Amino acid sequence: MFQLFLKMFTICVILSCFVICHCDGYELTLISDEQWPQPYYMHYDAATHSLYFTDYAARQILRFDFHKKRTYRATIEDNIITSFIIPVQGEKNKFAICYNFTVAIIEWNGKEKIAKFDQDEFTVQPAQNNPVTGWDYGKMSPNYEFYGGSFRVNMCSKSPGTRNAAFYHYTRPIYKHLRVSGAFDWDVKNKYLYLCDTCGRVIRQFKWDPKTGNIYDERIVYTLENPESDLVMPHGMTIDRDGCLYIAYYSGGKVVKVDPRTSKKVKEFYLPVKGVSLITFGGPHWDTLFVATQRVPFELSTGKLYLDNSEGSGSIYAIKNIKAKGYPSRKYRSIIRND
Repeated sequence: MFQLFLKMFTICVILSCFVICHCDGYELTLISDEQWPQPYYMHYDAATHSLYFTDYAARQILRFDFHKKRTYRATIEDNIITSFIIPVQGEKNKFAICYNFTVAIIEWNGKEKIAKFDQDEFTVQPAQNNPVTGWDYGKMSPNYEFYGGSFRVNMCSKSPGTRNAAFYHYTRPIYKHLRVSGAFDWDVKNKYLYLCDTCGRVIRQFKWDPKTGNIYDERIVYTLENPESDLVMPHGMTIDRDGCLYIAYYSGGKVVKVDPRTSKKVKEFYLPVKGVSLITFGGPHWDTLFVATQRVPFELSTGKLYLDNSEGSGSIYAIKNIKAKGYPSRKYRSIIRND
């Protein structure tokens, strides 16, 4: 199927720079003809019709302005590298980012080439035998509290002592013994939390208590079985308003829609490159699925980087006509109040 898609992709690229393909009822387009080394976390801002994202390898934060069809990029003071960027609620030009195991606030007007450090919010103390982990992913819950996942530098390596990453509610680990805590999202109606256990190649479902932040009643709702390569693992994930999950197959070249109630695949969305990383809903009606791909992806089994020279790698794609809508992106609420 992937080889057939590549042939269709080649034909479509000749016809257009941005419309890649009309495939199986959905439309695949590029948001831009730019390619980035390692685009990662994405946050769609409806007010400005912008897509904020990070480039881990380039140590940059970026904003793609859909009105102007232009990308703005900046580095953070002290050469801070962050895996996520989340606009701060009620504070113009303020964003939550991370470095090491700290969540902090920066100031950026979305255009300047340097973002200024503002303040630290909180810091997690990792396990004593786990000195080289960091934040992999962060997101706000439906009641606007911070949750985040960590990763090991050697990622999915099975060497002793590597199951030390965790899933956090602020500074409190609420699910431990992971190698890479991937993306996560909430079924708002039924109060479920879904967590992508990347190295375990499973999606875990929990009941979620919004009052305490606790998760319980764990159940595996999806397992990635018989991958075509040991490099293929689930990493990015989001949810639509009907409760279906969208799972990005890292190094697998596709996004899979899954109904967690039945654990069955509903649909597969193929991309012309293998290095699919993270995904998010966006667009004026929250019915577009944005998909980040990487030109310099990780080999998750070892944590090493490699170069993907395939055409279209490092691009951000938009999947349209998916006949579903996601939830609006939630902004960060600071836990520190300045006088």
